Amino acid sequence: MVAIGFCEDRAPLHRMLGREPGSWGFHSDDGRLYEDGGLSWSGIKYHEPYEEKNVTIGCGVNFAKNTAFYTKDGEVIGQVFNGIRGKLYPAVSMDFSQKGWEVFAVFPGEDGKSEDFVFKGDFEGEQTLTPPELSGEWRSSDEDSESNS
Repeated sequence: MVAIGFCEDRAPLHRMLGREPGSWGFHSDDGRLYEDGGLSWSGIKYHEPYEEKNVTIGCGVNFAKNTAFYTKDGEVIGQVFNGIRGKLYPAVSMDFSQKGWEVFAVFPGEDGKSEDFVFKGDFEGEQTLTPPELSGEWRSSDEDSESNS
């Protein structure tokens, strides 16, 4: 499993992002969000899992609105997390099942842009400020499992 997100300097580094206070993460195995230690074992439905090879997941933080958003292969998935606070650091958590995976980080220049970014959109565009609508097989199978429990 991989989790992509960000954390405060007080966040423990021995747990996956979002499972402890001071960290926020989007998990590859279940496509769920884990936020600041809340709902630490169930997460929040967000997107389908992203365990396939050669996928680019991006994470942007809007400090003016105190929110964040994720992208997959340059396309905005949608806005996440409200009330983000503190001095934040980009972060990636991995477990041992990711043997052979490579992680690359690309940071913007002073103008807020980078030629290496896969996402070329507007960081304050409507897509980055709107939560995604869940649809398709992923949503249906998740709802079925919730109704059977």
